[in-house]
Amino acid sequence: HDRSVTVIIDPSAESFRVELRNRGYRIKNADNEVNDGIRVTATMIQKRRLRVRKGATPNLLHEVESYVWDEKAVQRGEEKPVKENDHAMDAMRYVCKTLITRRRLS
Repeated sequence: HDRSVTVIIDPSAESFRVELRNRGYRIKNADNEVNDGIRVTATMIQKRRLRVRKGATPNLLHEVESYVWDEKAVQRGEEKPVKENDHAMDAMRYVCKTLITRRRLS
């Protein structure tokens, strides 16, 4: 594997993080704050600064089409996505929220 690659990982995945480190990967904990991460990702898409290579990420494209907000949470005044079939969406959010600086958003 390419040892110059940094893997962004959910901070709660401790055993996975240890395993990747043992295999020589560099690890960076994801900033996994959901709502701000969604806003950063949406801004990057809107400004055409985030692009997805066609055919390279079929799960992501499928999940984008099925991403929905939790209606019960909306009724309580909360913004919260339904946490089903969203692993690729989470990964995209982790990358955007963890690597994109506020300066790049303006």
